[in-house]
Amino acid sequence: MTPRDVSGHGAGQARSKNEWLQLARQAVLDLVDDQLAVAHAELEARLCEHGVVYDGQKDRLHSHIITEAVQGLRNLHALDEVTHTTRGSRAVKLLVPADRRLRRTEINKAISRKGMLYARFFNLSTTTGEAGERVLRHSLSIAGPHVIPMEKGFGEVRTTMGVKLYGALDSGAWLHSIDDEGLPRRPFALPIEMKNRRQWFYPIHKEVYQLLGKAAVLQMKHPTQPMVPIFVCRTAHPWLAWMAKDLGFLVTTNRRQFATLPHKMTPKLFEELRTELALSDLTLVTEESLPSIQKFFQETIIKQAARAAPRWAAAAATVEPFATRLRTENIPPADRLNLVRELRQELEFVMPKAGFKEPLLGWSLPDQEEWQDELDDEGWSQDDIDSL
Repeated sequence: MTPRDVSGHGAGQARSKNEWLQLARQAVLDLVDDQLAVAHAELEARLCEHGVVYDGQKDRLHSHIITEAVQGLRNLHALDEVTHTTRGSRAVKLLVPADRRLRRTEINKAISRKGMLYARFFNLSTTTGEAGERVLRHSLSIAGPHVIPMEKGFGEVRTTMGVKLYGALDSGAWLHSIDDEGLPRRPFALPIEMKNRRQWFYPIHKEVYQLLGKAAVLQMKHPTQPMVPIFVCRTAHPWLAWMAKDLGFLVTTNRRQFATLPHKMTPKLFEELRTELALSDLTLVTEESLPSIQKFFQETIIKQAARAAPRWAAAAATVEPFATRLRTENIPPADRLNLVRELRQELEFVMPKAGFKEPLLGWSLPDQEEWQDELDDEGWSQDDIDSL
């Protein structure tokens, strides 16, 4: 049986980071050579989600390895990045082969076509926030009688449990369950955020701390109230799942990005996005077809809440000051990396004192030292970190 990789750099055979990076560089070069013009979302869709075949086995590269591979290839002048301005004045960044001899016309055609498609995708993206919240609230409403809304229709939660939050939660619920002896437990409070975006979420991302900061304030106000924060997204890196397990919150990944058709976009144009950009997880939300993620709220949450809530109660006060800083965009990327590491270091003392003896998992960005060097050398921006 082939050993599986647990490094966090990819899903497939066991490899070192350098081996994953070498595979990623070759996969990126091959893809750009084939497509002639590619943007980051398509890179991730084809190489992270659809996967690449290596030595007869399909592997899936993780988002940060793709980002690092692209940066290295650009530094070596093996790839170029061009900015294409569409007829609607939308600026689209695309990767193209550095060597354009004998195929300049074909590359220019690809740039024009892909630029138009990505401009269309950006237009579609204006609908994804509302579409995701609609799917979330629908899913909660049909999950079953054990899930009760904090607000009517599982809408935004601005004030709950006597606390006015600094920003609204996308939704909130009360979870009723019974213990192993068949007796009713005290209801679990479920603060919920839905991030219906293409990006992979890591422990560094501000959106994670926007949820955890609000949940920490609620938990500190009501220290004996069982509570499980829930982060809903399209895709999360395993490091975020490991962090959630240690801290006592839950991450559920839809593997789909929900959207509604914007003005003048037809189903045919929508399908072109799915097929030509390999964004096969794009999922339409309509009155006739309303997708759901109800299984998580029907089954998974009941199985995991009792284990997660005590950990969150123990971690919340430690998380809160870190979340206050990390939930904004004002922290430089290198400082964000350090803060995540400091958070985990503090929890290494806090959690055992609360009775949780097992070692914390390795979610504080294990390659932080390497990333730090790259951040310093390359002058990465917040957009670079958000693309991780």
